Amino acid sequence: MLAVFLLAGRTQAADFTAVSAFLDDAVAIPLASRTMSARSAADLCDLDVQLPEVTARGTASLLVCLERLRRRHGRFVVVSGQDIGTFQRLALSWAQRRGCPTALLPDGIAFHVGYERSEPSSARGRLRAGVDRSGLLAGDPMGLGRSNPDLILSWGKGWNDLWRAHAPSADIVVTGSPRSDALLSSEPPATGTRILLCSQPLWQAGFRAAPEELDAWYRWLGTSAEALRERVEVRIRLHPAEMGVISEFTARHDLGRFVVDEPIRASLTWSSHVVAPASTIVLEGAALGRRAGLVAAVGAVRTKWKASPLFGAADWSRLDIAEPLRPDALDFRHVDTESYLANTGCAAQAAATALLGRFS
Repeated sequence: MLAVFLLAGRTQAADFTAVSAFLDDAVAIPLASRTMSARSAADLCDLDVQLPEVTARGTASLLVCLERLRRRHGRFVVVSGQDIGTFQRLALSWAQRRGCPTALLPDGIAFHVGYERSEPSSARGRLRAGVDRSGLLAGDPMGLGRSNPDLILSWGKGWNDLWRAHAPSADIVVTGSPRSDALLSSEPPATGTRILLCSQPLWQAGFRAAPEELDAWYRWLGTSAEALRERVEVRIRLHPAEMGVISEFTARHDLGRFVVDEPIRASLTWSSHVVAPASTIVLEGAALGRRAGLVAAVGAVRTKWKASPLFGAADWSRLDIAEPLRPDALDFRHVDTESYLANTGCAAQAAATALLGRFS
């Protein structure tokens, strides 16, 4: 059966590329394309996969693409990295109404609860809220897995209680994170202390940081980098959603000379320590044996820690932004992450095997 992957960003593109190598029949739909069409992994090489902006034109283009695939192939399985985005929920609803199976391949750390609902103030926000309440979209924008897919490709057994609570009838198979396979070949860090400070798009819906909170966070990144560089090497890694949209903050706090734009694998290979608010990269770093620290960038980060099976159960070193991070505060505890990132090195093959076993 054809597998159709929905791509909303580089991490999902990396998962698709890894898994499709083990599938005979798989294509992807980049959701940010002006005119959506099915692409092979080879076709994505020259395509910079970005986060999509939901528009009426994009909605129509997605539905047309799905219908064309159905006419050409009959039933196929729709694989989504997450099921809380509007495009993903639309595609999953379309699939369920037409008898096509669905699968969730998580693209990041999951949480028990989402952000609090608030009454939208704009006409566009009210329209989107109305569509949400109409039942036209699968799932819920507040909870991963609530589209109740037929199959969930879990990163590890530590996540399975969350998935079972959100998707009571789904098959759950532990496969690991396909893109983490590439981390296996990462070399051990060179001798010496190298600190990777990682940021997050804290203005987005999951955090909704106020301008003064954002200013405090980027100030902490800058002052910490300055304090650390006196004795150790330090780099700042921005989240893909931050690149190119926070120039005001990077300039105000002089972050540019510390910021790197490179693949995650390169950043983790370089580092000995990884610091991040609540991000997959801190899990990947810990899985590679890097010393990992969680930083409470804004108050909402602590809420995320409590809501995630990962951060709630593991013995993470926790930092605050009341003071800059200094070289004498880098004795982070070791974190065992096997239950949350299994099968590193063979996760892509495990995911493909699970898809074939369920939907062949």
